[in-house]
Amino acid sequence: MLRSTFASRVAFAPLCAALPPRRTSLARFCSPAPAAAPSLARPRPWTAAPPKTPSTAPTRSACSATNGAAAVAAGLPKGAQTVIDVYSWAYVNPRCVRFFDRDLCVGVILWFYHRALQREVFRSVARGTGRVLQANSVYGSYIPNLAAHLGPGCRALDVVDVMPIQVESVRRKLKRFPFARAWVDDATVVRADEPYDAVVSYFLHHELPDADKRQATDNLLGNVAPGGRAVFVEYHRMAWWHPLRVVMWAVWALLEPFAAVMQTVDSVRDWASPDVAAKFQWSKRTLFWGMYQVTTARRID
Repeated sequence: MLRSTFASRVAFAPLCAALPPRRTSLARFCSPAPAAAPSLARPRPWTAAPPKTPSTAPTRSACSATNGAAAVAAGLPKGAQTVIDVYSWAYVNPRCVRFFDRDLCVGVILWFYHRALQREVFRSVARGTGRVLQANSVYGSYIPNLAAHLGPGCRALDVVDVMPIQVESVRRKLKRFPFARAWVDDATVVRADEPYDAVVSYFLHHELPDADKRQATDNLLGNVAPGGRAVFVEYHRMAWWHPLRVVMWAVWALLEPFAAVMQTVDSVRDWASPDVAAKFQWSKRTLFWGMYQVTTARRID
């Protein structure tokens, strides 16, 4: 999911006003799939062993839940509770998903820095990198662009997300890339038997509660193989004179309950446990007068 502050949500208010209530039933997009449809919980097998604890397929009760706690209790990952209860209109409601899942919307949301941020990721994750984990779904063309950048030299591009509707979207985008797969899982707990050469988080942290920010950071770093790297693209502490500072604070106050705290830390590194952070060499690049950060952690132990 595009983990970004929806700076343009104010502009899209008329659309959202016409949409169903926030706690929309999941039954519309999470109903049992036909027998021939692939499970959202388990990707097709690779030569490498699959994760030891694969996710459980969403049950009928999870699909009909109208709040996050009920959905999690019925089988969805725990991160789905936050998405359903707080961001349902953006990431769960099918009409909103169709609306936002285009590059124009992503460009407006990110003040048209989305291409520059993608280039930063591609600069950090080399073409042909063996195994890559993308920790969340992203709206627009970012994920197929990442797959195209990695090319056939990539052994596996794995994409996880807590919401089935987002996984379905990712799978449609990645159909032409045989080395790519996607399934329902949570960045705070996802783990494979074989570590990854690169792990990428793209605007994930600012939409997580603080405890989940810490857990996701440590878990994603724990998925990095020796010599590999993690790349975190996120909001950053803006310069005090930034022309959009007041606008962004207003948007966060109205629409993003977990985002403003990103302005109190220096980088994503601050969310990592000290013993975990010590295993990595860290670097950070900022864009748009400090609004965005691309933080890279290379494993050195």
